[in-house]
Amino acid sequence: MCSATAMRHLAESFHPLFSRLVLTSFLALSATSEAASWESLHPATVARGEGVIVEHDGGLFHFNGFDENIDIENSVERYDIASDSWQFVSTTSTSGNAPTAVTHNGLVVIDDEAWFIGGRIGDSPGRVSDRVVIFDLERYSWREGPELPVPFAAGGAAVVDNRLHVFGGVDSQTRCDVSTHIVYDFDDRDAGWRNLGRTSAFPKPRNHFATVVMNDLIYAIGGQHGHDHCAGLATQREQTRYVHVYDPSFDRWTRLKDLPWAQSHAEPSTFAHAGRLWSVGGLKQGKRVLTYDPAANKWTYRRDLDLPTALFAPGARIFQGNRLHVFGGGAPNVRNPRKETWVTTVPGLNHRAHVMDSDANDTPLDDASPSETPISNTPISDTLISDTAQPVAARTAYRINIGGPALRDASNRQWSADDAAESTFGITDSRRWSTAATAEVAITDDAPPAELFKTSRTSFDRQRGLAWQLPVVPGDYEVRIHAAEMWSGAFAAGVRRFGIEIEGAEQDADVDLYARYGARQGQVLRYRVRSDALLDISLFHVKQNPAIQGLEIVALGNSTSDEPDAVLDDGGHNGSDGLAMGTLISIWRINVGGAGVLGSDGMLWIDDTTDETAGYERAASRRYSTASAVVADASVAGRVPIEVFSSERWNADRRSGLAWHLPVVPGQHEVRLYLAEIYAGAFREGARAFDILLEGDTVAEALDVYAEAGARTGIVKRFLIDSDDTLDIVLSHVTQNPALKAIEVLECTVACETF
Repeated sequence: MCSATAMRHLAESFHPLFSRLVLTSFLALSATSEAASWESLHPATVARGEGVIVEHDGGLFHFNGFDENIDIENSVERYDIASDSWQFVSTTSTSGNAPTAVTHNGLVVIDDEAWFIGGRIGDSPGRVSDRVVIFDLERYSWREGPELPVPFAAGGAAVVDNRLHVFGGVDSQTRCDVSTHIVYDFDDRDAGWRNLGRTSAFPKPRNHFATVVMNDLIYAIGGQHGHDHCAGLATQREQTRYVHVYDPSFDRWTRLKDLPWAQSHAEPSTFAHAGRLWSVGGLKQGKRVLTYDPAANKWTYRRDLDLPTALFAPGARIFQGNRLHVFGGGAPNVRNPRKETWVTTVPGLNHRAHVMDSDANDTPLDDASPSETPISNTPISDTLISDTAQPVAARTAYRINIGGPALRDASNRQWSADDAAESTFGITDSRRWSTAATAEVAITDDAPPAELFKTSRTSFDRQRGLAWQLPVVPGDYEVRIHAAEMWSGAFAAGVRRFGIEIEGAEQDADVDLYARYGARQGQVLRYRVRSDALLDISLFHVKQNPAIQGLEIVALGNSTSDEPDAVLDDGGHNGSDGLAMGTLISIWRINVGGAGVLGSDGMLWIDDTTDETAGYERAASRRYSTASAVVADASVAGRVPIEVFSSERWNADRRSGLAWHLPVVPGQHEVRLYLAEIYAGAFREGARAFDILLEGDTVAEALDVYAEAGARTGIVKRFLIDSDDTLDIVLSHVTQNPALKAIEVLECTVACETF
């Protein structure tokens, strides 16, 4: 017979899966698996196999590659998406100290330049180069870059956080694989190349693997063992299924889910789009398209996108949001290069889509447990609310200082930090930028602090732009984009221009901050929209890279005032409970283990359904939820959504307990912890008890929620605490595993005193 503890562990380990699947069902749109309808576009001038491609400014460059004799095709051709036309723009050469007619090279794009890392020079078999050559994508000219410390070919190259990583590939004789990993820091060029081989050598050394950067992580996909007869290999050019990811923040490689089949030679046709990795064609299964979902660590064969013919190392990218283009490649090998251009529409993607709705041939899982009812997935209208609508109450759901630290404005409102390498709620690669210059804030109502305009994020990703996805409760919102042209290099009309899309609808096709407002003029752009459960915001390239400094999301109500998010004393605050009296500002509201939900005051309790967190740290834990009705006792304010008591996080690790570490402004805070016993196995006194520690001090001992409130009844525990800049909340074990439903942290700002 299973013990109660064993049953508890079993139940709580399965429910997070159910919860995730319900969320997946909610977000996914139904799709059918039908054969792709491929359309032939204008062909290239020359046929190429194993070329490299670069996407830039509304077009695509196709470099070098081989002809049918495996001789170098030493030219550069550009394809213009809008006009469906090809033209020669440059030639390449095998001569000189910096040869540009190369294949098997690494490739990265930095601003308006394509960097060619090493490679094999000229016709096959070409010698391996130790040179870096750089092509200006605007002027169509070449220059030399920093020489490599070793020859390099058929490996990976990627840029993250202004550092160029080069790894794997073949040795200088193009015979055997190497585990090389070197890095070049653009912020410390005098240091030259550094060797990371001792700390993060490339795992499972191989060559001809695909390399993609997504969310500041470097993916190495597939590949083969050996090239030109490596001694000791029983099978030459054996295809592999390996997939690894490198996290530069930790200098660590991790192996991910293998490919469904062994594959190499898909380097120019593997890319990131809409939160997925895409791989098109290759040496094996050359007619097939794969996608990878990093959140689920899952590969999917997109049967509905089968190519018109098997293609070896074609070029491939998705343009216009949902149009998959395929360029050239060998059919089915390098000795039969093609010059065709094909295109098809990808089911499940929308125009300029940044998040994929679903894999079209995926079979949805039955994600409701017997006691759960799936959330309705009826889509919400994307209708734009008129800018001439009557004034409404605006309750802030998000205020984010893009690219910078937490701030407070003149009204003492909190702007949350976004100063980590990965953007808060961002879904595209971005970089942070800052300046010491000060902007003149030309905003009269609800002005942000001037410091907000000193930091920003920008994106070089012309395919997906600079994009965010914020969990919200479906409804009407005003999106406020705070922006100023702070970079002196764009102090001229027309230098930086970008468009804005919200919820898939274009709001502004051409924003030129300098032309509109001048230099260092802090402004706010306001747009009213109707959102589903994920509010999508995208800034797409027109000229240069889009950049903004602040993002504010407000839920629209029905009154005629724009009330600040100050929460006055409520729910029993009369001083008799020993807590603060005065004005309290809510700075953290987390629906622990649950989806984002709005309270009756329009304030958002943020989503906590993934292992990722937004601006705070949390110890490892598991989620659990119930579909049974839960009520709240009189201690809980009416503005608190009852839904927060239906989900929780718990932790069986007695060493760490259940812990959160929240950044705050140092000073006095009130911490409100929302609790309920929702697990039937603990519906008796003494079944679950835990201590509560705040800033290392025990504020509650052996708390038994069931003994205090009974089953499925929500309560709140309030504590006044002095905190440094990180508020530590820990629930430690006494009996069973500690569990928590929601966290609210309020900063005492006016007349705070205890009684």
